[in-house]
Amino acid sequence: MVLICIYSGPGGVLAPRVEVLGASSLKVSWTRPINPNGLLTSYTIALPQPRFDVNNVSVTSLDVNQLDAYTLYSVTLTACSGTRLLGQVIRLPGH
Repeated sequence: MVLICIYSGPGGVLAPRVEVLGASSLKVSWTRPINPNGLLTSYTIALPQPRFDVNNVSVTSLDVNQLDAYTLYSVTLTACSGTRLLGQVIRLPGH
């Protein structure tokens, strides 16, 4: 008998919420994917630079500091389960 498993990325990854904390800092928060399609292993937050890997999947927020003031950042949340990735992007205007 041969068993073949096809991994699928997390389903239902919602756009992250972004709260401006100051001219050079913000808080990114998110909810777990609706359907993780297996064991959720990590998240990646990209602005696109800097980029942060969150390996503790119980963590659902991240404070990002030392950003360039008055700069437009595009925040991307990527969830990973197994070997597949799926994410959502939101744009945040500079303040």
